Amino acid sequence: MSAFDDLDTRGGPPIVKPANTFFNTGVNSDSRKQYGFGMRVTGDRDDAGGSWIVFEPEGRFQVSSRLSGSLGMEYTSARDSAQWIKNIDTDGDGNDDHVYGRLRRHIVNITGRTTYSFTRDMTLEAYLQPFVAVGDYSNIGRLARPKSFEFAPVTLDDNPDFNRKSVRGTVVLRWEYVRGSTLFAVWNVATSDEDARKGLFSPLRDLGGAFGAPGTNTFAIKLSYWFAP
Repeated sequence: MSAFDDLDTRGGPPIVKPANTFFNTGVNSDSRKQYGFGMRVTGDRDDAGGSWIVFEPEGRFQVSSRLSGSLGMEYTSARDSAQWIKNIDTDGDGNDDHVYGRLRRHIVNITGRTTYSFTRDMTLEAYLQPFVAVGDYSNIGRLARPKSFEFAPVTLDDNPDFNRKSVRGTVVLRWEYVRGSTLFAVWNVATSDEDARKGLFSPLRDLGGAFGAPGTNTFAIKLSYWFAP
């Protein structure tokens, strides 16, 4: 059933949230096996024509007692019936209006992890996560009256569409050189960019752009030593 939401307008009056139907299903292979696979699918549809669906496939591997890892993806495809954009005075009356729009969005989030054990005391762990979020707004309007789901068309001076991408990656070498005392060597990479192709979704190009985006590289060493009592 529909309900009032007094937070969605970011400080304004309540807005009606349409009734919705939600589903969630998933399947996983035997986690005790050397190789495994899982898939989860969740989705939602509301009475105003909005909907979203999320696919979450994941693969796992245990090549040997030394090498294991996983690779998973989360892909979201959505049509939000009314997504808040910002609060701004659109009609010159001195009061902020609550501006919304229908949003077509795509989100790709890939996560890879792997661990290699050289010995019981030395391991190498790697983590990589490229991310892409693309949104295209249409039917932009201000909330016509409090406690409603009605919108009056407005024109914004700026383009709220977006195409954002990033990569986060970490490699950690852990060495317990003396029992209870550990050395960590950590390399971290972080990239981020806002593509000029706002609202346009091209999975391969966008993921490739995430790796080529401007970023930083950080290397750190942490050493701990345990003093026996």
